[in-house]
Amino acid sequence: MFDRAAPIGGSGSTAVIYIRGLGQDSGLPTIDQAVGLYVDGVYMARAVGSVVDLVDIERVEVLRGPQGTLFGRNTIGGAISITTQRPDQDFHGYVSGSIGDDERRDLRLSLNLPITPELATSITVSSNQRDGYVIRADGTDMGNTDATAARMAALWTPTNDFDLYFAADYSRRRENGAPFVLNEVTLLGTNGPTFGAYHNAVVAPIGACAPPIDLTLTYPNCYSNQWISASGTTDFGTLPARDDLDLWGASLSAEWRLGDITLRSITSYRDTQSAFNLDQDHSPLTVAHVVSDFEHNQFTQELQLLGEALDGRLSYIVGAYYFQEEGALFERVTFAPVDFVSGGDVDNDSLALFTQATFDITDRLSLTAGLRYTEDTKRFTPDTYVVSSGIGLPPGTPILPSDEAVVEVEEVTPMVNFAYDWLQDFMTYITYSEGFRGGGFTQRVFPPRSHRAELRAGIRRSLGSWLQVGHSRQSFAPQCVGV
Repeated sequence: MFDRAAPIGGSGSTAVIYIRGLGQDSGLPTIDQAVGLYVDGVYMARAVGSVVDLVDIERVEVLRGPQGTLFGRNTIGGAISITTQRPDQDFHGYVSGSIGDDERRDLRLSLNLPITPELATSITVSSNQRDGYVIRADGTDMGNTDATAARMAALWTPTNDFDLYFAADYSRRRENGAPFVLNEVTLLGTNGPTFGAYHNAVVAPIGACAPPIDLTLTYPNCYSNQWISASGTTDFGTLPARDDLDLWGASLSAEWRLGDITLRSITSYRDTQSAFNLDQDHSPLTVAHVVSDFEHNQFTQELQLLGEALDGRLSYIVGAYYFQEEGALFERVTFAPVDFVSGGDVDNDSLALFTQATFDITDRLSLTAGLRYTEDTKRFTPDTYVVSSGIGLPPGTPILPSDEAVVEVEEVTPMVNFAYDWLQDFMTYITYSEGFRGGGFTQRVFPPRSHRAELRAGIRRSLGSWLQVGHSRQSFAPQCVGV
């Protein structure tokens, strides 16, 4: 499964990838994905910004199961490897366009331009426009598309034994956010009353939303089923719509071919800036609003040695990999009882050594074995505090300590595969492989641990009989975590 919006995120450019039930539905920078996404061998570390307008794709490979040897960390579910088209020595290009419903207007221009016999270049630009299909009460269309992208590449081959490939891309989106709608209201959840319940009992005028369990109330200040759209395509949220993304990246690949040995280097850098809002209650009320600002950059360096031996019966690869990233996600969270800032800074790096070899036992039977050693260091510095509250928390109260938290992990991930070629187009195999997913941190935390007991007592007194009636039903509105 590949989706472009996390269930509790406002960005429509967040890759949500699942393979065989393994994945991650959050775009937090403190949590790694379970399926790795690679473009021309470059790992896309964060979900936010991973839904980009890739152009001139040569092929897409979907690898299922743990890919812990060649691809490494965060591939317990599998890996998606995208290879783009390299420039060639022929002059050619194309222009394509599409129109469709909801005012869809797509345009793409691509040009392959050889400069000299040793240097070829290409450039591709695209523009995608489309109105959204979920309309808010204020006329804003959610789920719209307003994106431009550009990519340039250059391939330099001064000799038959050496080539240098450079590629750079840029994407810009100015959209209104993911097309979520409210489909059910719950006032009691597994952890007690939801923020919708608190709003009805405390924030709304006394008696206006009584009895508290009645979801059919239509009083404007009540959080109830009145904010569920009959058509399923209307949203009543009022938080200003925003989903902005600016992303760019560059990579440089060099390859030397020395007889039966090939040396390869892949260097890359990527930078992402994103800002997005989410009205989680999808009503004109202020029950749950989130305003997010995200920034991230990453640097990767991979070295590979590929070769053959034993008259071609043995092929192997030995490599080293370095990854470093810095990022931050700060969210202004406004719930019915409290307004606070959630988030912090991440600073992670990873170093790996790996090898894999395939030996042809016979013309039809082959054995492949690999091993990877990885050192991960992950750091998180929270910056979370209360802005204002109606539950007794003074402004400035820290929610998490501002000390840097560090997680260090060392992992060895093996792989063994036997494959038998019955016919030219028919093969069977058996594989054992391991992978691991990097550790992480809980960023979305409330209330402060030191205040949880007193808040629990205070909220229960405010809500009174809310805890004694009704049954739990699934809701899009968040619950009071820890209360």
